[in-house]
Amino acid sequence: MSLHPRNHFAIRRFIAAQSLTRLIGLFILSIVMLAAVLSIIAAQAAEPAVPWYRLWNDMFIELMGKEQDWSHHALWFSAPVRALLATLALIIPSLFFGLVVYKFFVLQKDVVIFRSQCELNEQQTAVVVHFYIASALQTHNVRIEAFVRTYQAQLENADQSGYPMNTIPLQLGADSCFPLPFSRVPSRVEVPIAGQQGGPVIALAADSIAIEMGSNRIELALQQRDFCQLVMVISGEVPDLQSQFREVHSYDLPAALSHAPLPAMITQFNRKRQRFMVENWRDF
Repeated sequence: MSLHPRNHFAIRRFIAAQSLTRLIGLFILSIVMLAAVLSIIAAQAAEPAVPWYRLWNDMFIELMGKEQDWSHHALWFSAPVRALLATLALIIPSLFFGLVVYKFFVLQKDVVIFRSQCELNEQQTAVVVHFYIASALQTHNVRIEAFVRTYQAQLENADQSGYPMNTIPLQLGADSCFPLPFSRVPSRVEVPIAGQQGGPVIALAADSIAIEMGSNRIELALQQRDFCQLVMVISGEVPDLQSQFREVHSYDLPAALSHAPLPAMITQFNRKRQRFMVENWRDF
């Protein structure tokens, strides 16, 4: 029996990705469904028969933590069933409390929001990636790393020379570090693709991509299951929570490149409100 692939922290990742309102709704829905299942099972064992919906209300309230008087039910309602309900009634409120604490004291996912598309700069020497900090908390020492991840289908077979998957780090400039970025203010970073700072030369075409790194060359035929991704890794600190964050966003190249220049974001500082105002969020 294979133990792979493993999916660690799936529950924690799901909780971090959902809003508190949605999690509360899912929590209540799960209790409703659990009470219904237990009611149906108990009703089938009842002698004489008892409609399940007569039991559902009492079981739901019991699972929510309020003890019910089961004396009006027949003697078939055995001690093991009541013990199960008592155990669940003890665990469920603790899970709910832990859920709320986790959402309030653990930094949520999507601290950074990336624009759905990227673009080339005027000189065609860099890919421009747009993003903003979505957290209302002050972030510190936000740094961006960029990688190109490729796959060559022709190298899938083990007898072929070379490896089908490659990850190439890209050298970014000073605009990749934000000591104290403003929240909810669109920012940008340029990812060099023309060999600047000793990085690779990436030639982008509609159906092919060529990457040159010194004497090495990678040619990708996008119509033959090859692919190329621009992967952005952004990390930083949140002093108010004494915590750190790290997020990853990827763009499929060249599909994610906009054919026309993306609309410029118009940002102004409102002195009366003491914050930045963005006039055209719809264009982000």
